[in-house]
Amino acid sequence: MSDLDKLGLLQQFLREEEKGYYAAVGRLVTSYARAEAAARVSVRRASPGLSDKQARIIFGGMRFPDLSERLMRLAKEICDQEWIAELQTLLDQFALIGTQRDRIAHMSSEYDYQLGLVVSNALTAKDADKPESHTFSLPDLVAMADDCDLIFTRFLNIHFSKDPLPPLSLRRLGVGIPWRYTPAGPQKTKGSGRASPRPPKRPRQSSPEKG
Repeated sequence: MSDLDKLGLLQQFLREEEKGYYAAVGRLVTSYARAEAAARVSVRRASPGLSDKQARIIFGGMRFPDLSERLMRLAKEICDQEWIAELQTLLDQFALIGTQRDRIAHMSSEYDYQLGLVVSNALTAKDADKPESHTFSLPDLVAMADDCDLIFTRFLNIHFSKDPLPPLSLRRLGVGIPWRYTPAGPQKTKGSGRASPRPPKRPRQSSPEKG
């Protein structure tokens, strides 16, 4: 095989890998939208004094942070403590993924074969000398979408009453399943104040302390 043929195969491989990244981005965006819709359904279910039509009118245009606050306030009035804890867990992870989803959706992005998906506001930053940059690996994108799918299911299973969690069905409802996505802290290059486009690192398991 000639060097030119090898180069062609490499370029084809990278194009296919790039498609995989943007397919994962598309799945993340749609899974996030489904999870948000489930949260809005939860708010309506937690408002027994309102008809579905009335609740849609009241909550339909509400920003999600305000919606989350309202949902927690309602839950604290009508839910068992275990359900309140479950709801808080869902909202926390959804907010975490929402931050990353917003970066991907609103910043410019490009695929880098070494780093993965690199997003940056270099073209729109208020200070051109201090752009913000983040990188996402393919496993990160897949993990966030998977978590959104789980959040969707668990939101729809929230039990808005004072009844405790049914112990035999917790696993079926998704309660207690660990989240797949854990973000890494921002990396910055020395002296520049710019975020360095490094792949996110996964937390390492701590080794047992030596006696």
